[in-house]
Amino acid sequence: IISFTTGIGNINVFKGISIYPNPAKDHLIIENNESLGQFDFEIVNSSGKIIYNSILLNKSVIDLNLFSSGIYLIRFRKDNSYYFLKFIKE
Repeated sequence: IISFTTGIGNINVFKGISIYPNPAKDHLIIENNESLGQFDFEIVNSSGKIIYNSILLNKSVIDLNLFSSGIYLIRFRKDNSYYFLKFIKE
């Protein structure tokens, strides 16, 4: 896990989870590379609205055809901690 500081506070980023392709057009794959256990996750748009939520165990494939173009955050929750990854929908 890597932590860095932004204007909105500290953000924790996973090293053991991959998202691809990024940027994405039709689908996004989220993969747990290190068997870190189960995570709840949400995809949040640039307005802060949750537009998708699910559970990640090993691998999830997200259909992006109903998503607008733009930048999104994936917010993972495990125990009482949150972690974030960013992707772009073309």
